Amino acid sequence: MALFEPTASTKVLNSDGTKNSKLERPKFVLCMSFNSRGELITGDSDGNLIVWSSKEPRMVFLHKKLNDTGIFTINVNDDCLIYAGKSGKIVELDSTYQSTGRSFELGENCGGCRCILYLNNNMLIVGTKKNSLYQVNLGEFNFFKCLISSHCDEIWGLSQGNNPSSFLTCANDGLLSLWDSMSFSQVWSVGLQEKLHCVDSHPSLDLAAVGLCKPKWIIFDLIVKKTVFVQSEGSEQIEVIKYSPNGCYLAAGSRDNSIYVYRVSDNGLKYSRIGKCSAHSSFLTHLDWSNNSEYIMSNSGDYEILFWRADTCRQVLDVSVIRDITWASRTCVLSMETLGIWDNGLDGTDINACCEAKNTDLLVSVDDFGKVNLFKYPCASLKADRKVFAGHSSHVTNCRFISNETRLITTGGNDMGVFQWEILND
Repeated sequence: MALFEPTASTKVLNSDGTKNSKLERPKFVLCMSFNSRGELITGDSDGNLIVWSSKEPRMVFLHKKLNDTGIFTINVNDDCLIYAGKSGKIVELDSTYQSTGRSFELGENCGGCRCILYLNNNMLIVGTKKNSLYQVNLGEFNFFKCLISSHCDEIWGLSQGNNPSSFLTCANDGLLSLWDSMSFSQVWSVGLQEKLHCVDSHPSLDLAAVGLCKPKWIIFDLIVKKTVFVQSEGSEQIEVIKYSPNGCYLAAGSRDNSIYVYRVSDNGLKYSRIGKCSAHSSFLTHLDWSNNSEYIMSNSGDYEILFWRADTCRQVLDVSVIRDITWASRTCVLSMETLGIWDNGLDGTDINACCEAKNTDLLVSVDDFGKVNLFKYPCASLKADRKVFAGHSSHVTNCRFISNETRLITTGGNDMGVFQWEILND
């Protein structure tokens, strides 16, 4: 505790104008940096800026309550220092730790500042708590621009986009985002004000179906960027949503153990419920459509694999019929063709997603251990050969090949990352 007590030689400034030098020990030291004299500068959760001697453990300078929301980041450039807190306000100080008069405040939608880097005397790079990077000019022409933006909560929804190089993501932060894989950039992002869980794009129209973390799904126009249809269904969140290959049907799998099937009309703007597929004894996890848009294969939380007629919502039990069905996608983690992705000791929740690249006969699975696993397709043998790739620092939630199958996209849970992988011949 004595470490945080100013000495007689400590220069003290109080933001409230008083001469009180007593300092309560802060709960957290949030950031630190060294100046050109080798002195350590720290910012803490109480908003205090402290300069520590380079020769002994004592305070040289203390500015109490410099920032009401705590000091989250400090960066030193020559004789100047910049700091920022949770509010997003960036302030520059001179060599005596007095304000230079130069400051900038990011909007609330940008998130609080988490790190700052000087590019030169006027230009900064700012990283925010919403996983975005901004370029900020503190000079004569104050401006800022977003360099890159991303999600700030778990990402579960992933789908191919409305052109061969694009893809869609949605997350618990309520953002629906369109990305371009060739330029490694976000094309746009729209906040829908509700937690989002799954997404699928229409095969021929500029529309996307989005399932929410509640018994509700919407249709979103990718051109005008607005919701054009809303449907409440079931009693639990929508786990998986997918258009049929011909675009005439939409299937929504719910945590209430049912699949709701709709007929699509009026250029994707009208949805009429055909029926409900009810035979699963646990929540839906994945579903795939047949090439002819007549059948659905589904997985559930208790490891069931069931098959359905889309136009009647009746379960298909005839093995001879099931055997001859060809599938338009392979995202069901439980099937005869994906048997080999399961190692001994895995439970049914360890593998979160899989997908197939039809042109190259590849199968990818992603798991709770942060790994991306590459197999040859079909993968029907136990202990199948694979290549394992690391990159995510948390569980990997989803994976999809973009439309031309030249690249793979994976999404992260706690790391909130969107990773892009190039397919190389080997």
